[in-house]
Amino acid sequence: MGQDSPIVESAQGFHLLKLAARQPGHDRKFEEVKGQLLARIGRESRTKEFDEYVKKLREKASIKIDDAELEKIAVSSVSPPTPAAAISTNLPVGTPRDNTALPVKK
Repeated sequence: MGQDSPIVESAQGFHLLKLAARQPGHDRKFEEVKGQLLARIGRESRTKEFDEYVKKLREKASIKIDDAELEKIAVSSVSPPTPAAAISTNLPVGTPRDNTALPVKK
């Protein structure tokens, strides 16, 4: 415990790891993990099939970029869209999100 690793390089940079805890290994019976294994194999199979499907679509795709047409497009400076979490609510428009009361019109 408390052992430091040598410096490890990854795509995100350099890292120094420290062993915080150890857990003893344990054997499980096939019947205990059968459902997890089947789910994992299914996910991997679907991912492989999807990747192959996308690869075939890309091979068949005929994409031509018309630079002259792109130059005609005017790009306006628009503020970025509001994150979905900030707008996903069932409250009426104008309702405060902090549970304070709305002003009452007289």
